[in-house]
Amino acid sequence: MTNADMKVEVAAAMKSYLTSQDFKDIIAKAVKEAVVQPMESILKELKAEIAVLEGKVKTLEDTIEKVAAKANDNEQFSRRQNVRVTGFVKENEENCAEKFVNLCREKIGLDVNDDIVDRAHRVGKKEEGTNRAIIVRLKTHKDKLAILRTERILGARAFISMKI
Repeated sequence: MTNADMKVEVAAAMKSYLTSQDFKDIIAKAVKEAVVQPMESILKELKAEIAVLEGKVKTLEDTIEKVAAKANDNEQFSRRQNVRVTGFVKENEENCAEKFVNLCREKIGLDVNDDIVDRAHRVGKKEEGTNRAIIVRLKTHKDKLAILRTERILGARAFISMKI
């Protein structure tokens, strides 16, 4: 047998072996041991980490919901001293606090001075031909209640309303 014949015979045997089911099984087992099992281990660790992170996300979502509710409560509480006044015609260089005090004196009949007003300003979007409401922040909640109680008795409700 010549060298060339031996090469052909070896090549045929190799081709036969490389296409055999035994060789495919050996390769599949080697790949599984080398790739699949380590990947499953990594996936198991990642799934555990994902579960932990999902728990943290849920906790944070719950916390955000509670904080948002508390912020809303605080915002509502901060408005305890606010009064919304409508019906004032917009003027150049107007003093909203003075307008409010004059309203209390003239329409409601309360003897109040500028000291009860912490701040006052127009609110809402500026639109041509409309008069925006005025928000008045009084220094105390007690002052607000006195004004609202008196204006309800007198029926001046068209001008003053609580903004909550």
